[in-house]
Amino acid sequence: MRYEIEMLNVGNADAIILRYFNNEGHEYVVVIDAGNKKDGIKVAEQINAFTNQKYIDLAICSHPDSDHIGGFFYLVENIRIDEFWIHDPAKHVDISEIRKSISLAKLTKSMSKITESIDNNINLLEVIRRKGISHKEPFTGVNHNQIPLTVLGPSILFYESLIKNFRDVKQLFEEENRLEYDDKEVYENDIEYLFESLSLTLDEDDDKSSENNSSTIIAFHPENNKKYLFTADTGPMALQEVVDNNFEWTKNLDWLDVPHHGSKKNLNSSLIHHFSPKVAFISGKGKRKYPSQAVVKALKKVGTLVYSTSKSNSNIIHKEGFDFRPGYETAQQY
Repeated sequence: MRYEIEMLNVGNADAIILRYFNNEGHEYVVVIDAGNKKDGIKVAEQINAFTNQKYIDLAICSHPDSDHIGGFFYLVENIRIDEFWIHDPAKHVDISEIRKSISLAKLTKSMSKITESIDNNINLLEVIRRKGISHKEPFTGVNHNQIPLTVLGPSILFYESLIKNFRDVKQLFEEENRLEYDDKEVYENDIEYLFESLSLTLDEDDDKSSENNSSTIIAFHPENNKKYLFTADTGPMALQEVVDNNFEWTKNLDWLDVPHHGSKKNLNSSLIHHFSPKVAFISGKGKRKYPSQAVVKALKKVGTLVYSTSKSNSNIIHKEGFDFRPGYETAQQY
């Protein structure tokens, strides 16, 4: 049994390719998120260049933020996909009510960054159905019958409690303010940037975004008893629910996909000590809080080897049973 996890260098976005061979030598290819729209080509190129089968067995859209769902619009039109895991909000809430909120919320430019996710989700589902791709919603307990992947969260009830907030204009405006803050241009003399580089504080202001906390959380559990956790953009609230329901399994992970590009709002000290991963991968540009130096330092404090696409300025790969890939170099640690 062999497998490799490749995190593509797509800036503050997520695009992960899992390549897994079972004991009979059959190859399976999984794509967990596909970055922004421009990144779909890069995902397809990696699959065509470095897999034997040149198609995707399972595509998973963790949540409909444009930096996770965008690249799938290219992939569904240009590469074979056998199965898709993606949430369908229309099954859980009245979309017409959400659209009413959207029509009000789109009065401002930055608000569209929140509301476009609903349109992304609906539009991608339409293409998936048109293409006849088998699909299901990734809620707690869903697993693949050939690939050792299991969804640990969200549960249906948790997801429904979150998605109802998309009808809440007040909630949307709070999200707008958060995004405006996150998207500020950063300069080397920015006081807050300098403060962040010195800060070791994690337990301040948790990510309360309903969209982020609805992210699919996935366990990869190959037969060598190693434990790999994919977290997308989820926050402490959603992660704690997963820990409470899978306490022993989530302890002392072998590998962690650090949530939300390493933002300190998406992990706290308690979760880091519980996970205590041997290795952590972060997808981020490397500026300000993506990744946060507080998160990096807290992970290193529990003995984690921390790698980031920004640190290596390239894709980063974790391998079990594979030879070193030609043209790739040893990744730089933090």
